[in-house]
Amino acid sequence: SQCITCAYKASSGLLYPLERGFIYVHKPPVHLRFEEISCVNFARGTTTTRSFDFEIETKQNNQYTFSNIE
Repeated sequence: SQCITCAYKASSGLLYPLERGFIYVHKPPVHLRFEEISCVNFARGTTTTRSFDFEIETKQNNQYTFSNIE
């Protein structure tokens, strides 16, 4: 299956886009269903210009930032 190498908080892991959402595998595992998501944003990475951040905001106003995506 296709996955994206990234970091969430201080841990590197794998982000899998699924049919009905996203799952991040590592510590802590995160499962986000599409119906829970209110908006997403692609932002330029903070450390280098060769990476970007994928920010997800849920309808409960929780924000998840997956960083260091090549």
